[in-house]
Amino acid sequence: MAINQSMPAFNPAFLVTVLYGVNVTGYFNGDFLTIRPSQDLANNTMGAIGEINTNIIVGQMSEATMRLTWTNPTTKLLKAAFALFTVTGQYLPTLFTYTADLTQSVMSLNSNPKAFPTETYSFDAANMSREYAVVLHNTLRI
Repeated sequence: MAINQSMPAFNPAFLVTVLYGVNVTGYFNGDFLTIRPSQDLANNTMGAIGEINTNIIVGQMSEATMRLTWTNPTTKLLKAAFALFTVTGQYLPTLFTYTADLTQSVMSLNSNPKAFPTETYSFDAANMSREYAVVLHNTLRI
């Protein structure tokens, strides 16, 4: 390997993403996937005599944001799935499996689109992308 080449820290070739039954491919070069928790795992309260109580928060939610290349045919299927959600309101499963390290997997049996995609336009086609935000209910991180 040449000195100036770098290995990807997280290689999208090993990422299997299924969103609403659509196998997502064609991630954007650079930052392409963000999964952020919507709340803490637990909170602390102080009792009447000063004792600290830790309360586990149930129903963990997260938000996943995927950035895909503009010309990716998957984006048409995702746009249709998002439009279908607006009509049916049906939650569907979402799965992110990193086959190179299964401990990096995230799943939700009930997820929904947060909004239609954010679309980035440019004179340079390589800089054009579509970004999809999905709300993951009862997120399971392995």
